[in-house]
Amino acid sequence: MYEEILNDRRLQKHHLSALSGHPTGTWVDKTIRAMSAGYSPEDIVRATVGHDSSWTGEVSNMGQSWINDFEPLTAHEDPRIRSVADIAITKIREYQATARKRERQEAVYGR
Repeated sequence: MYEEILNDRRLQKHHLSALSGHPTGTWVDKTIRAMSAGYSPEDIVRATVGHDSSWTGEVSNMGQSWINDFEPLTAHEDPRIRSVADIAITKIREYQATARKRERQEAVYGR
């Protein structure tokens, strides 16, 4: 079914919506299909990372659950999946660093 969606140009704006959220379940299979259809690792990361519906606590800590999900994929047999995982982890770590800086400023100076 996902390949049919990827092959339908009328549904192009929805092609990567099936990848939003943590990389679990059928995510790897869908990602391989999307990349075979021409989507880049960066496209996949943009579609996947940052779609948590709720979170409590420091925003910087939210990224760790994403990293935990992507880390096993850095050893995946498919180099395309490894590439996506590496890019995602780098992006998440950058986001964490920015969030920690903001959290420290808020702790010292308030909101």
